[in-house]
Amino acid sequence: MEIRKASIYEKFNCIADKCPENCCKGWRIHIDDDTVQKYLEMKGLKGVCIRLFMHTDDFMPYFSKKSIRCPLMTHDRYCSIQRRIGEDFMPEICRRFPRDMRNYGAFAEYHLDLSCTHAAFLMLENRDAEKLIISEGTSDLPVFGNNEDEDFLKTLDESRREMLSLFEYSKGFGIDGLDNAFKRALDIATSDHFRALSVQNPESGKNTGPGLFPLPLEILNEMVNNSLYKDRMLYYSPFFYSLFRQYFKYFDSLTPTKGKHRYRAYLEAFINGYPDIIPHMYEYVRYSIEREYLTTFEDYSFIKRILDTLLCANVILLLETVYFTRHKQMSMQTEARIISLCERRARHNDYILKKLSDTFKLDTNMFRRDLSPNFTPKPHQEPSSE
Repeated sequence: MEIRKASIYEKFNCIADKCPENCCKGWRIHIDDDTVQKYLEMKGLKGVCIRLFMHTDDFMPYFSKKSIRCPLMTHDRYCSIQRRIGEDFMPEICRRFPRDMRNYGAFAEYHLDLSCTHAAFLMLENRDAEKLIISEGTSDLPVFGNNEDEDFLKTLDESRREMLSLFEYSKGFGIDGLDNAFKRALDIATSDHFRALSVQNPESGKNTGPGLFPLPLEILNEMVNNSLYKDRMLYYSPFFYSLFRQYFKYFDSLTPTKGKHRYRAYLEAFINGYPDIIPHMYEYVRYSIEREYLTTFEDYSFIKRILDTLLCANVILLLETVYFTRHKQMSMQTEARIISLCERRARHNDYILKKLSDTFKLDTNMFRRDLSPNFTPKPHQEPSSE
């Protein structure tokens, strides 16, 4: 079968205690069934200690997150299970993270999850490298999902290829160029939606809409205040918390009009002072769509996949602008840190993503057409809207 690997996949090695945003903090660590069984069978004091930290919520075992970090994380930021018992006894998610592997049947793809700071850094550092490295091989991964429609998968693959071409950076491109690219990508996703319904898209090519990138500060402000920010951030990432507090300092007392002008001025200063932000934003969007869009093969969330990336990219740009305005400098390491924290807070939290999406749709009055991005097709039949 065809094996497709992101060029950064084989370059990843965990930097452990050198990571500024350790993956053992700020997460609920879910434990897979096989690992739970190992813990239940483990004898002695080590087994007792591990079981004391296990909890269950909605039938999903996990390590308690009351202390903000995994209770089995050592004072020097290592996993005590890995160090004292062995890597085979770590939960599967801990052994695999940030590797993201999917077997689609006809081919398998391997990426890195950008909620890992080092993975995000590799993505930025290697933006000019070959994107997907293709080879022949075999995969022992279970097939992703239950959809067996190979023609549909091929259509999605072609749509994704068209989308990715929209976000290929070229010298002379500006940050505003992402606006038209996102609009075109949403048109492609909308067409895929109607194609899955076996009906013609009545508004193909008419997805002009308001400005999508960068979004107006008024919309971003609602997203920050109603979804993204919480005081508890201080405990698991003082750095992330400080970015939001600085945002409030710059914008909280302004009217929407003044806020809009100030954000635009700060953004222009950021781009002038750190021009690499433009190709980096293109690469972030391109990589995110490359990694995420084919999951539509299982859940038919065509439009949601593009919206998720659009919203995350806008939040990342906002917080990077805030950081640059405060410190008058930026580096790839800092960019990667902000990207990974936004991915953790939004991309990996369905509740937050939904609130962001609801705010966006309400304030922009987009998608007034009867588009349900999460409809579920009937098995082995033509998909239909719920």
